[in-house]
Amino acid sequence: MNNKSNNSIPSVTDIVSGMNTISPKSNKSNRGTSYESIATEYLLRTVNELGKAILLENGNCQMYVTHIRQEFDYRYNNGKRWLDWLNSCYPLYIMIQKGNILSNKPTPSEVKSLVSQQELIEYRSNQDFSSIYPTIEDADWNVPINTKSLINFIIKGCELYPTLAPGKYRNKVVRNVCGANEILDVATLHKGVLPMSAELKPFGRYYANGVNIQNTVSTEVREAALGKCYKYDISSAAYAFKLGYIKLQRPDLKTPALLELVENKTVVRHRLVTECLTATKGSAKDKTKYVKDALNMLGFGAKTGPYGSIKEAIWSIEDSKRFVEHWYVKELMGELNLFTELLLEDVGKKALKEYLQLEKGQNYSQGKAESKLYQQAETQIMETVFANTKGNSLLWVHDCVYTSKPQGVGNLNYHLHSDPIWRYATFTEEKIDAWTKPANYYVITPAQEEALAEQYVSNFAQGEGFSKWDQQQLNKQAWRELYEVQ
Repeated sequence: MNNKSNNSIPSVTDIVSGMNTISPKSNKSNRGTSYESIATEYLLRTVNELGKAILLENGNCQMYVTHIRQEFDYRYNNGKRWLDWLNSCYPLYIMIQKGNILSNKPTPSEVKSLVSQQELIEYRSNQDFSSIYPTIEDADWNVPINTKSLINFIIKGCELYPTLAPGKYRNKVVRNVCGANEILDVATLHKGVLPMSAELKPFGRYYANGVNIQNTVSTEVREAALGKCYKYDISSAAYAFKLGYIKLQRPDLKTPALLELVENKTVVRHRLVTECLTATKGSAKDKTKYVKDALNMLGFGAKTGPYGSIKEAIWSIEDSKRFVEHWYVKELMGELNLFTELLLEDVGKKALKEYLQLEKGQNYSQGKAESKLYQQAETQIMETVFANTKGNSLLWVHDCVYTSKPQGVGNLNYHLHSDPIWRYATFTEEKIDAWTKPANYYVITPAQEEALAEQYVSNFAQGEGFSKWDQQQLNKQAWRELYEVQ
């Protein structure tokens, strides 16, 4: 590795020196781009992706190497790629196993980072990365970003990081800080607005592409970016939908488990945590999240057998067994099976196969058919809700909408219940606060400082002022891609 600096990340000067040795700048194949620009872009793009990588149990991490390669196509000496040479002579990671983005279910590459997490978080938070992002003229959504809140979130992450032991949680903090910096960079380029393009997927949901706060960052980063706002999401949405469908088809049928979960999910979760998760370590909050994830998986058709997905939410074999054999879960599964039976009776397997629009070689899956049915119904009703938030809509994320001002749960429920199948569903409201109290040591780039000044003037004029675990996440993301994205 040709690295003369003391850090893992080589300097631009060192890289340029090496580039001039192998191919003097007079070579016309360099397309006029300076070696300084190429070296800088190589470092920025690679550090940007490494900072968002997910740590694995074996110490390696997963990241989409193609995000670097597809945007970095500089050549030298009759078409050789500079990226290949840079990765060989000034590597920031070692490739362990290549991923595949061309399959129906894209997989990231497994790499071994040669850069410490401390260097990543410091480099990502103190260098100007704006040059690697193009300006976006046309977008489906233009989301206003509270840049001060986002900067404060980044600062808090930088303060918290040194206090944490190496491991998954610290990796999550690093990813949050790096992801937040990426959102901040793009928003700064667009004067405090994050332009996002959305695509309607075959299963019926809209997913944003590129840098966005809908599906590429954690909820913490998303809400730090929005700042002070109001969050409305449908409580136990998949279960409420299935309950509504059953009652529309057969009003006489008794569905006590579904009804209890829809009307009092807190009691259900507490019961299952107390009676099932006796061997699982962690706080009550952690255990509640595991049960919540397991119930969500059941709602989307996950199986409870030895090869089912529940073990990805509840790792303990004993606790997972207690969960799937609990009387309430068995009753709930019986009612979910009732939904399946009524759907097959009402629509038919042949029609569901056509509805899935299977390609040659794809096998029919009842779970996928039910997932598509739910997601399309969700999108249709949320389009109505999103359009009726009085011009205060900030962002729409599947069964959730963020608004700048309170809308009133009753008002949103009125639009939700305009479709009888959603009559058992209700919105919940949560007030989101902006992040505050920045630290003194954080370095703010001139461009970011200018964006903050513009935001301050705007807010002042309006009289407002500024006021578990990663491996589990990997498994759950794989499940979500199977049942939701498609």
